Amino acid sequence: DNTERNQINRELEKLVNQRTKEHNKLFNVSFDLLCIAGMDGYFKDLNPAWEKVMGYSLDELYSRPFNDFVHPDDINKTISEAADLEEGKVAVNFDNRYVTKKGDVIHLSWTAIPVLEEKRMYCIARDVTKQKKAEDKLRASESALEEAQQLSRLGSWIWEVEEDIVKWSKTLYEIMGWDPDKSPPPYEKTNEIYDEESWGQLSQSVEKAIELAEPYELDLNMVRADGKLIHTITRGRAVKDENGQIVKLHGTVQDITERKKAEKKILNYQKRLKDMTQQLTISEEKVRKQIAVDLHDHVGQMLSSSRMQMTRIIEAEENPEL
Repeated sequence: DNTERNQINRELEKLVNQRTKEHNKLFNVSFDLLCIAGMDGYFKDLNPAWEKVMGYSLDELYSRPFNDFVHPDDINKTISEAADLEEGKVAVNFDNRYVTKKGDVIHLSWTAIPVLEEKRMYCIARDVTKQKKAEDKLRASESALEEAQQLSRLGSWIWEVEEDIVKWSKTLYEIMGWDPDKSPPPYEKTNEIYDEESWGQLSQSVEKAIELAEPYELDLNMVRADGKLIHTITRGRAVKDENGQIVKLHGTVQDITERKKAEKKILNYQKRLKDMTQQLTISEEKVRKQIAVDLHDHVGQMLSSSRMQMTRIIEAEENPEL
């Protein structure tokens, strides 16, 4: 019995050693930041990835409380998260920032499981700095786009054809005076936000876009939520999937109501200017004619007077006695 028991123990020990080697190998080669942290605030075990990411040696990381490496603005929330772990709560996707030895700020996303009887936390942290920078850049780009859309009164939209789901940008909600907490009307009810003539033009263009992938650009009148009619330029284009099937349409709506009003004012000014010019031309022609008549009469009078004087002079010379 003892021999069999010893054999079993040796097999178990061998299996444990094998598993330990495998775990250690995985621990050492992982690109993620693996660690065991004590509830006393210090790291207990770190894999080599920490040295590469943080720039500190493992001894330096062990020698100081882990909060010493946390970005000052994130210390309070890190302490709060650690307190939750000490109560047995699991941390999933907890984000904070660490400061490397060079002074660079990195973003880490944590998953941590506490083991209360050991007073330790088993953690995996992933460096998501590039992802965060990409997200920040995307947000900045979206913000710039949104600002540009607001300045130009240009909103965007997407229509997923099969599901009949319509999505509007923030600016399009503002253009239409629509409650942003409500979904835009599905395509089957889109006729409600256009006048009859405009809906006729749009529905024909949409059919061609779905059947032939023809883009369109139309001057249309839309009806806001408050009932006001606005003038727009509506553009649309088809989007195909990997099989060449049209799955959605997307495009823009630009509010040109103020431009239309300005164009109307300009046309009115141009008409008034043209009418005034015509009136001025007529008046000038009348003045010219009147001047010609007056000049003709004046010259005629002068010639007549001159003839009379000449006649008297001639008669005086012929009859001196007179």
